[in-house]
Amino acid sequence: MMKKQASTIEQTLYGVVQDGLKSNAESIQSWISDNQSKISRAHSIIGSQGADKKRIMQGERLLNAEIYKQSPILDAVKSFVSPTFSDWMDNNPDIVMELAPRIQQIMQNMPQNAEYTESSESRPHPFGLNSEE
Repeated sequence: MMKKQASTIEQTLYGVVQDGLKSNAESIQSWISDNQSKISRAHSIIGSQGADKKRIMQGERLLNAEIYKQSPILDAVKSFVSPTFSDWMDNNPDIVMELAPRIQQIMQNMPQNAEYTESSESRPHPFGLNSEE
């Protein structure tokens, strides 16, 4: 008999929970349908903010590329860096502009007549020795 009562209570609780879930689902659907215009408006506002951010980022990239093209400092930097780094600079002007403060700091510490040469023979060995020794 106790088993039967437990089973009946379990079935009753299961039915109550199912009814409650159905009621909640219906009230959520009702709220969504009543507020659909507000939801759509919120989505469009959020979407437009994302588009503005993308346009701003695109504008920043274009501005960085334009500044990069017209910068005498960056032209000077390109004259003493390796061709590989110079090509990297040409392909990544937006990142180069982020590095500009560091590049400026390096430029201030460089001798006035420093230029990059392809041959390592024209530059002293970093330890003061010839590389063949």
